[in-house]
Amino acid sequence: MRRLDPYTKTYLPRHVTLTEQFFKLLQVNLDLLFKEREERLRAMAEGILAPGEVMSVKAARQRFFDEKVAQALKVRRERAIEQKRLSRIARSTQLDDRQFQIAAWLINTRPEVSGMTPDDFELLVYHYLRQIKLNFDAEPPG
Repeated sequence: MRRLDPYTKTYLPRHVTLTEQFFKLLQVNLDLLFKEREERLRAMAEGILAPGEVMSVKAARQRFFDEKVAQALKVRRERAIEQKRLSRIARSTQLDDRQFQIAAWLINTRPEVSGMTPDDFELLVYHYLRQIKLNFDAEPPG
């Protein structure tokens, strides 16, 4: 669909290509223009900025870093929750309590254990208990 210019009563082209000459007529600093264009293309190649997105490269980069920080915090929280669960299991004094906690966790988090034989499941529980014991018996690095 073409657009009609109400002042000149002529149709305007849908797409206009802005050339170097256009920017010279407007007295734009071409070095700065080319530098910003290269930075924008680099940001699009890195995935920081989506093609056609109207946002400054600086704001897009800030958004990208904010997303990475949020993602890192999420991973840290998940690790802390896992460590807390493991330490709670390790503090349990009775072997049966630890076995029960590991078995309940495996059933809730791994659907493939429902197809295991009871002996295989018990071996898996003992494997996880052994890993927890190795983690908490080891001396801290340093």
